[in-house]
Amino acid sequence: MNKELGRTNRGTFKKGVSGNPKGRPRSEVTQIKKAIANRGSEIIEQVIDRALAGDMQAAKILVDRLTPPLKPSAQPVKFQFDADAHLSSGAKRLVEAIASGQIAPDTGSQLLAALSSLVKTLEIEELATRLDTLEAEHAKKAG
Repeated sequence: MNKELGRTNRGTFKKGVSGNPKGRPRSEVTQIKKAIANRGSEIIEQVIDRALAGDMQAAKILVDRLTPPLKPSAQPVKFQFDADAHLSSGAKRLVEAIASGQIAPDTGSQLLAALSSLVKTLEIEELATRLDTLEAEHAKKAG
């Protein structure tokens, strides 16, 4: 039965045999996209002409397509950071600054994420140092 359908013994289609011989059905969306592509320059000219004539919807279409949306940007934050102090005290100070309104919540979240990345990096460095020490001690005992 598989051979009649153009399939291999594993059930996959043989090379050159399509599982969809009629092809992908044409949708209205595809037809509309083709029509727009064929007359795109005319459509754009119409939108520009209407925008120049004062049509605010046409102007909005053009502005939305030509300018990127504005993204919120946080103001720089300056604070004391002691790299030798326990990082948990720095995290507590950050949370206190967020809670008191000194630092915006989104900025505080970014700072806490950076602090978390720093902690992970320091942990990896410490583990690598410990592993190097253990390997050196093992080599001395074995040699």
